[in-house]
Amino acid sequence: MQRESLREVLHIGSAFSRRGFPGDRLAEPCHFFTGRGSVSIMRRGIEVKEIEVRILNRQEDLPLTAGMVSRFGAENGLAPPILHDVNVVLDEALSNIIAYGYETDVQSEITIRLEYSQDEMVVVIEDRGRPFDPLQAPPPDLNGSVRTRKVGGLGVHFLRSLMDDVAYSRRDGVNRLRMTKKITS
Repeated sequence: MQRESLREVLHIGSAFSRRGFPGDRLAEPCHFFTGRGSVSIMRRGIEVKEIEVRILNRQEDLPLTAGMVSRFGAENGLAPPILHDVNVVLDEALSNIIAYGYETDVQSEITIRLEYSQDEMVVVIEDRGRPFDPLQAPPPDLNGSVRTRKVGGLGVHFLRSLMDDVAYSRRDGVNRLRMTKKITS
């Protein structure tokens, strides 16, 4: 993908600055760090298309990821229900990482990678926040009314129910959440 196409994929709007492209000038502190356009690579004889971006650990940057998912999905002909599920789990996971993974005054970047092959879409999130394995969280109590249930826990429930596989690891101070959505014809 060419540089201009990448800017379209990662269009931020006039309120945000870009960083990572030679010759770009930054008008303000950068909300969005870097991005790599959609590329095709071969893994075990299967073509995989992927895109990777990095955002700051700020709630304001979450809309950037929804645009990335939409554009990546359109470029690869992915069905709207798949993109919906990916957007829900991405928003939930990133919201929790940003809200609970860092002290309020700590600025760090979060890497988001989308991968698409013939039969699955994979979402990988890497961050340097506090360790948290969502697979160890107890399932929420879905019995009872909305008014009587304990607040919280539904984000992890969405990860488990909307994705076909969820894996967590932590290595060298980096949390890695890998979520897979199977694509059936």
